[in-house]
Amino acid sequence: MDYLSISELEKLLDRQLEWVRAAESRIQLIVPLGSALFASVAIKYSELEKATNAVQGAAWFCLVFLAASIAFCTVAMFPRTNGPAQSSIFFGGIAALSADEYQQKLKSLSEEDYFAVLVSQIHVNAQISSQKYTWIGRSMAFLIISFAPWAFTVMNIY
Repeated sequence: MDYLSISELEKLLDRQLEWVRAAESRIQLIVPLGSALFASVAIKYSELEKATNAVQGAAWFCLVFLAASIAFCTVAMFPRTNGPAQSSIFFGGIAALSADEYQQKLKSLSEEDYFAVLVSQIHVNAQISSQKYTWIGRSMAFLIISFAPWAFTVMNIY
């Protein structure tokens, strides 16, 4: 074959899986921080009645942007990409088969077929990573935008 070797493709697949894990590691920061900031304003909701219009506006802006940030992370956790149909390496394709069917499938898998399965899985994982980073980027942007109105609100209601 004049293509990449199977081992090179497996390394490329591992790299794609690492991108997915890296994206998800950002969720572990954004959701707790966004939740804490949201709660710090929401817990003083009754104080907002007494606050100025500017503080009330900042509070609502902050709450909406923090809620959106958390929602975007939720979308990032569940990308809408299905694995390759009938894949011998994607967990969904494997789980759809019995253990015996899967064993037979692996026994009959040629090197060319395995190469094609790897290429397909690499592509799907790249799509998943791209979707995750898109939603996480939006989430981070909304979180950052909410900092100033959050600080203004907290300074005025605590």
